Amino acid sequence: MPFTGYRIYRGLGSICDVDFSTPVATAPASASSVQLEALGHAPSHRYAYALRAVADDIEEDGVSCWVQFETDAQGLYVGPRPPGVLGLAGQAISNARVRLTWSCLTPAGGPAVAEFTVYHGPSPQMSGAQPALTVPFTRDGEYSCTLTLAHGQTRYFHVAARTAGGVESRPARPVGPIVAIGLPPNQGVTLTDVVP
Repeated sequence: MPFTGYRIYRGLGSICDVDFSTPVATAPASASSVQLEALGHAPSHRYAYALRAVADDIEEDGVSCWVQFETDAQGLYVGPRPPGVLGLAGQAISNARVRLTWSCLTPAGGPAVAEFTVYHGPSPQMSGAQPALTVPFTRDGEYSCTLTLAHGQTRYFHVAARTAGGVESRPARPVGPIVAIGLPPNQGVTLTDVVP
């Protein structure tokens, strides 16, 4: 049976969500790439596309190739995401400061990380928030930063890697709640023995 082309299927979410009952497009056997923009994409969604080879109108059972991507608020492809940060941890230190630590390992051939964005808020959900600060990427390895808050302020924190084009990784799971303590380091406490 001669190989005649591909049928293209899609779903919202992951490869597990692809609807293989109705193809959204076809491609000839000679195609080395397929443009997906004309198929229409809703804003802020994740899509998965899968290709199945066809020979004499008989479709293979397996998937020849699949891709997953996300759209931005305008329904456009956001681009490849950089790797997420690893091992995010936070600790309250003196003078109402919080120290965050994390690491980053960039896979070969993946998008380059330009910086890290650091967010904090009163709850773990921080969508739409502006970063409190950015930390430049210099190399794979360990990173840290210190933020100064108000004494007694309770915050959750998360960090994302960001490309020069502004595409962020998925944020690490937030750490917190962390309460900023406003006492200076080694502040002594005087005990007085009171005898009646």
